[in-house]
Amino acid sequence: MRGHNVFDLNNLKFGVVVSDFSDFAKEELCAVVRQVMSSNVLAPNEWKCVVKENSDNEIRTFYSKPRYYTYEIMRPYLQPEKFRKKEIFAEIVRSLRNMPETGNVLEFGGGTGQLCLVIFFNTNHNVSYADIPGKIFEFAGWRFRKYNADIKMIPSSVDRIDLGDMEYDAVICDAVLEHLIPKYAKGFIEVLVSSLKENGIFICLYDSASSPQYPYHIGTAVNIKGLLRNNGLVRVNEITFVKSRSLGVLLKHLAFLTKRILLAFSRLLRKLENREATSIPRLREILLFLTDY
Repeated sequence: MRGHNVFDLNNLKFGVVVSDFSDFAKEELCAVVRQVMSSNVLAPNEWKCVVKENSDNEIRTFYSKPRYYTYEIMRPYLQPEKFRKKEIFAEIVRSLRNMPETGNVLEFGGGTGQLCLVIFFNTNHNVSYADIPGKIFEFAGWRFRKYNADIKMIPSSVDRIDLGDMEYDAVICDAVLEHLIPKYAKGFIEVLVSSLKENGIFICLYDSASSPQYPYHIGTAVNIKGLLRNNGLVRVNEITFVKSRSLGVLLKHLAFLTKRILLAFSRLLRKLENREATSIPRLREILLFLTDY
């Protein structure tokens, strides 16, 4: 492994994302922190001002020339415990360490580049980053150069991504698929899955919350996990799908389903005991969890 004290998995310094942005944007650190902490209000308002008709151009403008949304995507790094960043990054790296010694890894929707840097300095894999060109894309590139990380950058768009004939051992989507424009979701998934090698892994962290607080989560109108299944991926745990139908993978899928069924019925019994499961919304919630495989 290459190693870097800033990205040591046992002592991750998430605040470096914010301090790096301060240097990159030439803004006072205290001003950046204030903007990040208020972004959960300002970014949704920015979406409403920019994206009025849900057109491709409006959405492209929002992501390529953001003002407050830039700070919003840094909020998890100021509140890593709330967003479980340490646990999530550690789980992803553990999964990648089980792959071939020097595999090819793509992060689609890499944002600040933090996960790519953590992967680069905690594995020997070749790492690629894909996102929409703009301020956030430029910030990630600036960080890769600062830390001498040889990470390939791939420009994407709101309607397509071209990966050429590149093949990956792993594709990672961390809180990005919910941002896809619904009519293009199928195409994105097809390209990403087709770029996976046989037995490759697809790591999907997906925030299904759709509310006024997250107006950019327009992709929640699409059954993303259903698209992954329809493209030949088999789910083996909460965040990992595998491009294989080998007996071993199918057994892992069965174990995952069994665990999920038991958990769903456990929830149902608790609600029945508390007399909370008699309403249609409560039952629907349990059934949706059960069928989300």
